[in-house]
Amino acid sequence: MWVRLFKGLVYANIYVSGATVLLAQAGIKVLGTPAASLQPYQMAFLFLSTYVTYNLNSVLLTRQERLQGHSEKYFWAGRYLRFIQVSFVVALLALLALCWYMRLAELLFFGHLALISVLYNVPQQRLPAPLKPLRNIPLLKVFLISYVWTGVAVLYPGVLLQQSWQAGTVVYATSFGLFIMAITLPFDIRDFRTDFRKELVTFPQVIGMAQTRLLALIVLLASWGLLLAFQGPFYWLLLPVYALSGVCIWAATPQRPELYYTGIIDGLMVLYGLGILAWANLF
Repeated sequence: MWVRLFKGLVYANIYVSGATVLLAQAGIKVLGTPAASLQPYQMAFLFLSTYVTYNLNSVLLTRQERLQGHSEKYFWAGRYLRFIQVSFVVALLALLALCWYMRLAELLFFGHLALISVLYNVPQQRLPAPLKPLRNIPLLKVFLISYVWTGVAVLYPGVLLQQSWQAGTVVYATSFGLFIMAITLPFDIRDFRTDFRKELVTFPQVIGMAQTRLLALIVLLASWGLLLAFQGPFYWLLLPVYALSGVCIWAATPQRPELYYTGIIDGLMVLYGLGILAWANLF
């Protein structure tokens, strides 16, 4: 029962939507003060925007395209497609209503992230002929994912605190972006066979899977080094998260089950946010 419930939270993208709120809340405490916090409507906006973005692909795919995904997540989405479609529409309407409460600077910021996310997630068959999904551009995927997550978790709190270009914000954003890049590279390993069939150029296709794991570990170490340079008092609480991330990266293979990636590796972001919130509340 608990496994089925966890799968539902992960495959319906509720899990990752909650991670967005958690990381943004952590970011505003790092850049502001431990007592700083997002407003409830901002949390709701973050959760719903992530939910809509991540489920856009499931809603637009045909049944045949979903079956060609060769993934347990795609099969789950097909089984519960009606739930996903209804919840997608409800979330989208709620998201539009929340725009009334957002400041113009916030809407403009999220607008450019939304454009990137839509061009990344929309299936190629749904785009006008001259356009291609951003994920089809060689090697671009990990950089786009890293930027969008950094935008939500660090740059958005920076916009709220009006310190987007301060040195501390830039260093922390770079460190966090490298962390996301490091834990995103294993997803290219997971998708190695699917990407090969679709003729998508990713790092494992170019340098091999072992070298991709090594690259991810180097990027992870660079992230940790910048975190030390940031001199945040919370960094030692994140050491177990970085150590676990290294283990998960090294153990990544195409044979790992779907939950290894969307449950455990995505869960590293949750642990990252919890580590910072633990610092904010305990110290």
